[in-house]
Amino acid sequence: MEYIIISVLVGYLFGCIQPSYLIGKWKKANIKSLGSKNAGASNVTVVFGWKYGIFVALIDILKPVISVLFIGLLFSQQIHGNFEHFLYYANGASVILGHNFPFYMQFKGGKGTASVIGLFFVINWKFALIGLLLFVLLTILTNYIVIGAMALYSVFSLSTYLLDYGIYALMTAGFLTILAVIIHRDNFIRIKNGEETGLRDAFHKERKLV
Repeated sequence: MEYIIISVLVGYLFGCIQPSYLIGKWKKANIKSLGSKNAGASNVTVVFGWKYGIFVALIDILKPVISVLFIGLLFSQQIHGNFEHFLYYANGASVILGHNFPFYMQFKGGKGTASVIGLFFVINWKFALIGLLLFVLLTILTNYIVIGAMALYSVFSLSTYLLDYGIYALMTAGFLTILAVIIHRDNFIRIKNGEETGLRDAFHKERKLV
């Protein structure tokens, strides 16, 4: 039990590292009050430009990678089999929860897409490549990142089942997928109303702070 508690706490603290929030502070702006009001890479791209968005995405991707590898090194002699897989999933899920609900931002952070990419790659890079390619393809075809993100989460859950990592890992993947649908509901509403900022809009139009 102590392994699970430590893994969850370590993951959550890693997830609470918010580069979008720090860039906003540096720019003397509150990212939570700009654009889509989301503290994630896509909103940083729309508000501050691509170089900042790429930086935030890289950090958010690396958070679960570093956290899971750390847990693996910490407990490498004590954990085996499906319990090891579950511990990595629990740690990675906690990173995403920390990213989405950081305690020092009134539990209002990002939406976890970049972080689940990192978790996917550290769990199984082959399936992660499939998920990432599908994410990119659908994002380009539909012009909306959220559509690609839903495909990514679906592949993540399906791969967990196919790899037979155990029921607890599968439940964790399913939980993250359901959470992603819930926290992206505003994006779907904006798409329906024609108000969502598309990928091509973000690429061609650099918004300036007033």
